[in-house]
Amino acid sequence: MRAEWNQQDIALKIIANHSGTFGISSLRKILSEINILRKINHPRCISLLACYRNELSSNFYLISPYYSQGSLHHLLYKENKILNKENFCLLLKDICEGLIYLHHLDILHMDLKPQNILIDGKKEYRAIITDFGISKIKRETKSSSSQAGVVKGTFTYLAPDSPNYSNKSDIFSLAVIMWEIHYHKVPYEDDLDFKMDASKFFSDVKNGKRLPFNGLISTTLRNIISLCWSKDPAERPDAKQLKQLIETYEQENN
Repeated sequence: MRAEWNQQDIALKIIANHSGTFGISSLRKILSEINILRKINHPRCISLLACYRNELSSNFYLISPYYSQGSLHHLLYKENKILNKENFCLLLKDICEGLIYLHHLDILHMDLKPQNILIDGKKEYRAIITDFGISKIKRETKSSSSQAGVVKGTFTYLAPDSPNYSNKSDIFSLAVIMWEIHYHKVPYEDDLDFKMDASKFFSDVKNGKRLPFNGLISTTLRNIISLCWSKDPAERPDAKQLKQLIETYEQENN
């Protein structure tokens, strides 16, 4: 939510305590997010300006910069913006730069989607990666993601890599985002399997189900997306390699 702090607009995230006290697992999750945010210092990732806990309510308050343009999801569907190739490539290169930095720190985002990409700028759209609520330090992912078979993240963007999440899992999510920006369409919005049975849908994705390439799309972009959502994570590029692929696509004639 938007608020004011030290005479500046800020984004305030309230982690509310509805039961009187946070359980151990909830508290660990909150502290993990705060710990990750404290590690981050990069222009393509959200920064933590301050955080505090209310002693009476036990609520946590996380303070970050406010971006008036909102999220990529807002840009695509509330403002109904169609990104030209220049803005498309700039946005994706920004996300790649953020991922290069995060992955260098062994941080896996694990929930990349348009709602978690903030937009900075009105004519030239720059990307800011945000919401590290389920992000993990790489060494933590295998034990935490496999607990009780729970799959975390947003199904339509989530890599089918559980429980062996890696840097390449974020690349899979970015492939879905690339498809979504290009087609200006919510992924799987017409998919009855997803609407009726999310677990079956995710099982199908594990077995190779992917979004269709309908209509006009360049061969280069189609190949990049297909490579990034390969079933085998080893076949996907890392963030640095993906940025180079986007730069190659950017230089092609329209």
